[in-house]
Amino acid sequence: MPHQKQALRWMLWRETQDPRGGILADAMGLGKTLTVLALIQKQLEASSRDPPGGATLVVCPVSLMHQWAGEAKRHLAPPLRVHVHHGKGRASHASELARYLLVVTSYETVSSEWDKWRQASETADGPPKPGAAVRGPAALFGVSWERVVLDEAHVVRNLRTRKARAVRALSSHAHWAVTGTPVHNDLGDLRSLLKFLRCQPFDDDGFWSRWSREHPGPDSMAVVVKCLLLRRTKDQKGKDNQPLVPLPERTVVLHKVRLAGTEARLYEDIDRWSRLTEPEKYVDPVSKKELYRNVGSRRFVALIRLQQACSHPALLKRRVLEDAEVDCDDLLAACFSGLSLDKAADQGLDVLDKYSRCSEMERSFASCKVATLLQLLEEVPPEDKSVVLSKWTSLLALVEGHLGRRAIPCATIQGSVPGQRRAEIVHSFNRDPRGPRVLLLSLEAGGVGLNLIGANHMFALDVHWNPAMEAQAFDRIHRVGQTKPVVINRLICTGTVEERILELQVQKQKLADSVMAGRRLTKEDYRFLLPLTSG
Repeated sequence: MPHQKQALRWMLWRETQDPRGGILADAMGLGKTLTVLALIQKQLEASSRDPPGGATLVVCPVSLMHQWAGEAKRHLAPPLRVHVHHGKGRASHASELARYLLVVTSYETVSSEWDKWRQASETADGPPKPGAAVRGPAALFGVSWERVVLDEAHVVRNLRTRKARAVRALSSHAHWAVTGTPVHNDLGDLRSLLKFLRCQPFDDDGFWSRWSREHPGPDSMAVVVKCLLLRRTKDQKGKDNQPLVPLPERTVVLHKVRLAGTEARLYEDIDRWSRLTEPEKYVDPVSKKELYRNVGSRRFVALIRLQQACSHPALLKRRVLEDAEVDCDDLLAACFSGLSLDKAADQGLDVLDKYSRCSEMERSFASCKVATLLQLLEEVPPEDKSVVLSKWTSLLALVEGHLGRRAIPCATIQGSVPGQRRAEIVHSFNRDPRGPRVLLLSLEAGGVGLNLIGANHMFALDVHWNPAMEAQAFDRIHRVGQTKPVVINRLICTGTVEERILELQVQKQKLADSVMAGRRLTKEDYRFLLPLTSG
């Protein structure tokens, strides 16, 4: 497609600049994978070396490794040597990897080998040099790569994580970050990518601190990344005034659900608990600082409990962190200076004591929101398929039970589903008319590399304060290959914290328009979501 040819020209140019590489930030569904493969193909055509121009390393989530390898074998011309460096198939020495044109591995494998590489450096005269043999399975760090490509690069947006530090230690001539959402939390996410790209002087911690104080806000950062980043969206038009990617119409429908009866009273009790201004009754602080930390974690727990109450009372039986596939960065931010939420995970459960024997707490009960979902699913034409999205894995399991009692065939994809099984489910869902009519999808799993064009209806059962995560999930069904109009159904409980989260998403979109994504919850966000009463 023309937009991919433009991206290829830009990538070829960026590899002649300093720093070599950049951020390919095209929106989801615009074919970033094929663009990267076209770059490798150009290298293959222009070089007489063996391997031609050196090896490319692609680092991606485990679920995408075989997809990358398959696309490479399908689109790259011979001579082609592709290796999936993972699990039992890992090469034991750098010289083995250097024979391939393309090596695909996971963030977890890079992190594991980075640990081995560091252990080797502790017993040698300095760190191992690229291409040198190292003790233990650390072959990735013995190669001087032609380029390192981070797919779903927002995975390393927190520069202090083990994964981020590991990929920065790889030796390469060019560095590429590929992600449709380069900023999930705040401008610090770009800082992590700039460090990976070796973008001087912004990769220096001291310079970054001074510069960010003197130039706050997204506008200054937009100037910095202007030549390093290429971004196109699906609704953007080309020179012929036609959309870059012709896609069917997408409609977002907001369904307002009103809590009633026991559900409404339960929500109100939790809401009152969340607004208490006397945290001394609930914590035993040893200092004023510890008090503030406990207040912060208690308010985060209250926010989670209120959201659970909007979906189904049975979710409140579980500990806060037990079944939510939530983002660790958001959790750390919520802890206000790093207090572990484990200390507060059961806060608020005492509020629920009087409801413990209510029938509404049983999984077989159809809550107001679940009942609305079941009614909407009945209205879907029989020839169409649907995806049900939630950040609560226990809610998906609960919905599965209700679908089973109605003889509606369904399947589930969440973080714990192995890659091979995930591929089988997707294939059956997309291609088999007798396959599942409904796919239950966790928000975390829905943000990475899934193609679910077999469905043209999506039902989002809850809201997330990071709109980028939701956008990724919505695009699982609205992408290249979709032939039917797409309907995104959002179920929101009126008069609850869910409406406030929607308002917060609108505020975050202002930042998204400048730096392409949301940010993590700040203290100001918490005050907006959970205002304290004065008594």
